[in-house]
Amino acid sequence: MLRHVGADYPLVTVFAGSAAAVLAYEHQWGCLAFTVSILALVLSRSRLVHAAVGVALGLAACLAAPGWLDVGEGVHRVLGRVSSLDYPGSSPRVTIERLVVDGARVRGSARVLLSGDAPEILEGDVITADIVAMPPKGFGNEGEFDLRRHLLETGVVLDARLAPGGSARVIGTGRKEGLRNRMIRMLEGFSRPEAELIKAMVLGDRSGITPGIRDSFEGLGVSHLLAISGLHIGIALMIGYASASLLLRMAAIFFPALDTPMIARLAAAAWAVWYTVFAGAGVTVMRACIMAVCVAAGTTFLKRKTDVLEGLALAGVIILVVWPGSLSSASFLLSFSAVFGIASALRASQGCPLWFRSLAVSLAPGVFTLPLVIRLFGFVSLVGFAANLVVVPLFGLFIMPCSAAGLAASLVCEPLGSFLLGLSMDTLGLIVSAGQVLGRAQAVPVPSVPWVCACFAGFIIAFWGRPKSFRTLVLSLLCMVIAAIPLAGSMSRARSPMQFDFISVGQGDSILVTQGRHAMLIDAGPSRPGFDAGRYVVGPHLARRGYVWLDLVVVTHLHPDHAGGVPFILSRFPVGRVWVNSWKDGNPSFMEIQGIARKRHLLLHSARRGDTYRLGSASVRVLAPLPGLEGHSTKVDQNVQSIVLMVTDGRTRGLFMGDADMFGELVQVHLQTDLKADVLKVAHHGGKHSCLDPFLEAVRPDVAVISCGRGNPHGDPSPQALERLEKRNIRVFRTDIHGEVLLRSCPRGLSIKSARNPADTQ
Repeated sequence: MLRHVGADYPLVTVFAGSAAAVLAYEHQWGCLAFTVSILALVLSRSRLVHAAVGVALGLAACLAAPGWLDVGEGVHRVLGRVSSLDYPGSSPRVTIERLVVDGARVRGSARVLLSGDAPEILEGDVITADIVAMPPKGFGNEGEFDLRRHLLETGVVLDARLAPGGSARVIGTGRKEGLRNRMIRMLEGFSRPEAELIKAMVLGDRSGITPGIRDSFEGLGVSHLLAISGLHIGIALMIGYASASLLLRMAAIFFPALDTPMIARLAAAAWAVWYTVFAGAGVTVMRACIMAVCVAAGTTFLKRKTDVLEGLALAGVIILVVWPGSLSSASFLLSFSAVFGIASALRASQGCPLWFRSLAVSLAPGVFTLPLVIRLFGFVSLVGFAANLVVVPLFGLFIMPCSAAGLAASLVCEPLGSFLLGLSMDTLGLIVSAGQVLGRAQAVPVPSVPWVCACFAGFIIAFWGRPKSFRTLVLSLLCMVIAAIPLAGSMSRARSPMQFDFISVGQGDSILVTQGRHAMLIDAGPSRPGFDAGRYVVGPHLARRGYVWLDLVVVTHLHPDHAGGVPFILSRFPVGRVWVNSWKDGNPSFMEIQGIARKRHLLLHSARRGDTYRLGSASVRVLAPLPGLEGHSTKVDQNVQSIVLMVTDGRTRGLFMGDADMFGELVQVHLQTDLKADVLKVAHHGGKHSCLDPFLEAVRPDVAVISCGRGNPHGDPSPQALERLEKRNIRVFRTDIHGEVLLRSCPRGLSIKSARNPADTQ
């Protein structure tokens, strides 16, 4: 069915063999099964050697690739050249290449978070710094983003921060020599947010991209434009080809024997390589350059039926040999699938009118990347296909060429450069406005790896398989699998019992309570400069669990470690109603929540003792705060007046205390409420005033869960609270040690699962 593909395109077999070797080395068995299946379909006797060469190249690359650098505890000295600079918060973070650690040369680069009073550092500077390692362990939620793997995919082998009392010094500077730095500083002189977009799209500097701008582009489904990728390199190829062709046609008057197309393609490839170096030559940019140049080489030198596929396979082999870990990276998968979609559309539309082929090529990248986008991000733009048909050509034909011309012109004629850049900024402003008005990123359940593999198997067989009855049967079976997997997941959720899912968000709270298809979210973790738990932890976690509709969102109180992530959740997820503990107009979190609620027509309710809610077959009862707080919001103690909930399905009871420690606990005991519960969410992250003896005597829980961050500055949980829990033989789970804690109500008692082995945190 696909054997002719291996026969016509031998590099496809080499690439499949390399990919299989890398996946086997990394123990990714699901993807390995898919790759081996495709390899078996394209393999023939004449291509056995090609497959063996691919496997050998993949294994050799994995064995030779640099691993994570374990420098141990203590202070270390690093030296190297700054290749990139960003600001995740108030402090700069640099990536250092040509790395020397404690006097020894190290393969790979290091990422170092500096202090707020660090000296001025620019890309190209050579710096030395005293650092302590920060091994990336994540938050400990099941299926969460693997930071360590991501860093290795980008060539980073050490993640660190400036040591307490340590210093960072610039010992060599390249800031005066860099054309890119001059252009960045020139754009910083424009008091327009669109200038930051040009910095990101053309110069590869995303340090000034705000969450609002990113949300506008994500809402339109064009956020891929914000990072230099294969599209940007492809546009650079076209600009280089068009410029070289124009010059060569003019020179043909004097040199008529010139092979203009061949020289123009070589000039375009050279231009793309130069642009890659100019834009920073990071690993992701270099991967895009290799892919684009190899595809261009395929159309120039390889005389195949569909040159794009052979060039794509060549790029894949080179990339896996140089960066084998990139096979699982989002940038590689999305770029590869997008170009593969273009090759498939070109093959399927042979002989069709030009307008139809153009439309097919424009739509193919979005279709072929859609399964990956859903799997990797859990959000899909509702207007993505239509927006890409308009925005991508506009970017390629006008915004990027005009911006590049404006930057170049600014070096010799500032008024002309400012005029051209102004045109680009005005156009980008229209895109941002369209994203704010029309854009909407919809949360969708994250599918499993087999579902994604089934989608791509369908793409490959549908576009590249020879028409046979067996092909029709296989495609029919794949369509049934693609429909059955999400349906099975939905049916499984519908039958699931009540669950308490304590999400690990660092120093903060976030609990997902579910019963069947019904879901309630209690708080959404912290928000601080550079990190929003709602955006980066809670939202993706909800999508992975398949709960993209929330019946109820409870904001226990308005402190940022509980309410900080709520605005993102309310803006991205359909929500039935929202409960808050008080109306406090001066509180920034409340003002943002109130604004989003008005915009999305959400029911905002001030919860009080006695309120109830039905969550499927489970009941939710409010135990605090007491009635009568209206009109006294300025005097409300947010911790003591947290919303306290009792949730039960008739078999298991859970008591969620928010931050209502000490007085909050004693009030509940004084009211002589039936506080008996199987699960206790410990108040105030296990602080010293939580878990008082009278309160524990009234609750008598079997399990206590403490939400807190590893190494938090408050020292939570306190030894006093832990001692009181231990004295009563209460099982304690902590998100800083155990990561995510999932408790399920079962007929025979509680089923408890933690995402992290406590030994992993040592």
